[in-house]
Amino acid sequence: MCVHVEHCSMAYCFTDKRHRLKNCGGSLATYGLDQIKFGDSMQERLPFLEGVTVGPGETIILPIVALTTHVYADVHIVGSKTGIWLIFLDKTAQAKHYQALLQEANETTLVREQLTRATAELEDARNKIALLRAKIGNLREPHHNNNEL
Repeated sequence: MCVHVEHCSMAYCFTDKRHRLKNCGGSLATYGLDQIKFGDSMQERLPFLEGVTVGPGETIILPIVALTTHVYADVHIVGSKTGIWLIFLDKTAQAKHYQALLQEANETTLVREQLTRATAELEDARNKIALLRAKIGNLREPHHNNNEL
């Protein structure tokens, strides 16, 4: 898990205010951005940028964004006077850890629901057995006719 920035696979892109790429660097291939070219629309490449506006000095952080099928990153969007910085910090290990925890929680919930249903069915079966025993007990008891006394 990436705890310190210096241990993260990092990439950056600088765009103009219309999200056209002006500069980039770092581990672009990690994030599926190795084919971008200067002047490309980053909004087309990264649809989550649609409608995003940040002013100079403003920052938006999008945590654990799926950038490719198997790569997740925290995306920091930082406004400047001349454009927007996009900074990508690898969070793939953290995302996979969260996915595993979520899967385990879902499986636990399913097992709990199955156990609840099975417990209800068992209680219902016990009640039916108790009723049957009572009926059998009534059949075994001799019936006394008051006329015989």
